Amino acid sequence: MNKTSAYASLHRQLMYEEIYSWEDCDLPENVRDKLYELYVTTKDSAVGKGCSIENVFSEVFYNLTSIYYDTSSAEHVSRYMNESEMLIYPDKGGNADYDEVYDEQQFLARRYVYSFVWLILKMQSKLPKHVRFFLLALDKKINDKNPFYPHFRDFLKNANLKTDIQFAPHPETFRNSFEPKVWHEETKDFDQDEIIKIAGRFSNIASKEYFIKDVREALTKYDEEFGPSADFSLVTLGNRANNDFLDSLLQKSAEEENQRIEQEREVEKSKDERIKELAAQIKDLEREKTEIENDRDHWKREYEILAQNFKNRNRRLESQRVPAEFKQLPGSKIIYHLINSGIIRVLYRNGNSNSEDMLYKWEGTKKLFGYFVERVSYELSLRKSGKSGNIIWEPFMQAFYESEDLRHEAASAISAMKKKGAFMPDGADKIEEAIKYANEEA
Repeated sequence: MNKTSAYASLHRQLMYEEIYSWEDCDLPENVRDKLYELYVTTKDSAVGKGCSIENVFSEVFYNLTSIYYDTSSAEHVSRYMNESEMLIYPDKGGNADYDEVYDEQQFLARRYVYSFVWLILKMQSKLPKHVRFFLLALDKKINDKNPFYPHFRDFLKNANLKTDIQFAPHPETFRNSFEPKVWHEETKDFDQDEIIKIAGRFSNIASKEYFIKDVREALTKYDEEFGPSADFSLVTLGNRANNDFLDSLLQKSAEEENQRIEQEREVEKSKDERIKELAAQIKDLEREKTEIENDRDHWKREYEILAQNFKNRNRRLESQRVPAEFKQLPGSKIIYHLINSGIIRVLYRNGNSNSEDMLYKWEGTKKLFGYFVERVSYELSLRKSGKSGNIIWEPFMQAFYESEDLRHEAASAISAMKKKGAFMPDGADKIEEAIKYANEEA
């Protein structure tokens, strides 16, 4: 408890906890910095050097909390501005040391505090209806004899700040002792509903238990001093507190606390389960990622092999040319006749019809290609000398597209045809016709 809160009334201590550190103040950092800047440039004539920023904003936030809590606050704007409890310049009371200078300073301090109240309400992105009405009424009064208003008005215009601060009651955890009469007044003659309402402001069970203990002691002392009261409140006519009620409230508070703890455990348990689910999903995703990366690497290698094969084939194709054997008689006429027969097709490079820039594509079967090579190699003397008489494949490999794919099966077909009783492949007659035609032309 700081020095200012030690002098706070019971009502204030049951409503609001004073600010102990400006850095821990419940404001966004950018808003806190801007308000501090406004404070240090305007505070001297308002509160002098004896007050800290914590003292000033304790007043500001206490008033804002009271305004938010009081649904009829718009009806009492003047009372809030001029009569609300203020610890930095408290009311004179019976103290003769206070003078007119003190009165003037108290007035300025109140206008200064309410300039901040006005400013923060203006900065709020949304307001409860009753607070919106309070601000409408405050707008009409805040400039009255207020030397600080122009600074705050200009600040609001230039700073362009928006906030969304909640001003719910948050009582002090520890308090000074108060006379039973004070407790009687604050609880409206120990009205049960009023006590329940105040107890609901406390955020933890320890503070709530301490509050109920204080109420019990005050109730006992009050009845001892002023005699037993009726079962109902003389202020509200509602049910008046007694030990059974306070025991029940204490028990209910403990049950609510246990329920809250259990809910928090369930939430944590749910979080743990969700974390496990997410961890399993991450594991599955990592496995899937590995599989995809492996597939990617596989297809990348396949692509590189295909690209290299394509490159090599293109390189071979670039080096391929129709050899002289198929450009002169009788080879040219054999090719010409087979082109007309649809067994050979001419391929032009890049659409160039120049006879020097073309290849042949075999359209027949690979067996028929073997027959073609066997017969044409005799006709064009494309065989090696000596006993082997092996076919000279180079001219055929040069002249035909994808000849490497044709050669193996063609060679197998040639071997098969040489066996006794072998059948000639379909289309062999067209090869013979082409050879006969070429020889006649020659």
